[in-house]
Amino acid sequence: MGRLAAKAVQVSVRVGLGVLGSFVFAGAGLGEIDVAEVVGAWRGAGEIAVSDHAVTQRGRCTVEVRAGASGRDLVIEGLCAASAGRSEFSLAMIVDDGDRVRATLMSDRLSAAAGFAGQLSGERIEVQSVSLFSVDDVLYSSRFDIDFRDADSFVLQQWMRPESGGPEHRTLLMRFERR
Repeated sequence: MGRLAAKAVQVSVRVGLGVLGSFVFAGAGLGEIDVAEVVGAWRGAGEIAVSDHAVTQRGRCTVEVRAGASGRDLVIEGLCAASAGRSEFSLAMIVDDGDRVRATLMSDRLSAAAGFAGQLSGERIEVQSVSLFSVDDVLYSSRFDIDFRDADSFVLQQWMRPESGGPEHRTLLMRFERR
């Protein structure tokens, strides 16, 4: 396994109580992220809100990160829990030669898949929804930020904003460390 630069990358994450789901990005690479450095078991602790207007709660996640079949794919599977309950989501990313990112979000809380687009910058991936999506019959826009800080940690964040306006609300802040 080597660096993800100039290679297709897929990340499939199953965690979360919020809206998080499945992302897909194709293409050239994840900058300085080395697949071999992120493979393994991870434990996350942080804050989760089940909607844009819910109170943030302390939450925990456990995930397993492994390389996919091609050796260039990255698969993350796990579970997050807080006092409001437990849930799973999936995440897959594809980055093109210009470090542009495309994504599709799927979750049991969404009525349909949501599309995302963004940019890879160094060890950080930032994506924004390209259209509104529905959660509990309310339309939202959203953005995600994944920061692969070093070989022993990464941070995943999500923000949501209702179509009707109002401030953006962070619904997930989870720092993962090796188990």
